[in-house]
Amino acid sequence: MQLSSFWELVLNPWAWWQYAHNMSGAVITGAFVMASVGAFYLLWGKFQEHGRIFLKVGVVAGLIFSVLQLFPTGDAQGRMVATNQPVTMAAMEALFVGQPGAPLVLVGQPNVETRKIDNPLEVPQALSFLTYRRWEAEVRA
Repeated sequence: MQLSSFWELVLNPWAWWQYAHNMSGAVITGAFVMASVGAFYLLWGKFQEHGRIFLKVGVVAGLIFSVLQLFPTGDAQGRMVATNQPVTMAAMEALFVGQPGAPLVLVGQPNVETRKIDNPLEVPQALSFLTYRRWEAEVRA
């Protein structure tokens, strides 16, 4: 593999969304480590002032970046996958057969032989809505 254009790599819309999504995940991890250190300090009874600051900043930053992790960064990536690689999206979401009003599977065991999910916990029509912003949109598999 050889890079043909550095600028096409840098200006690729996939790369921007993936970078933002990855960096928000890093901030979430750091924020909850910071909050846990602050909580430890408070429970330990030492460095009380620092512990309060660590806990407040960690929880607030974790909350803000957890929301950013879902929307817009995760949402934009999911929609790009659905538009450009619909079969990949269906596989990621355990959808064996394309259908309008596709459910979002939260939990279940995939059964490849029967091409279905055993014991599913589903949210009806949610995958169609999350992917295409319409409850009855067809999700292709």
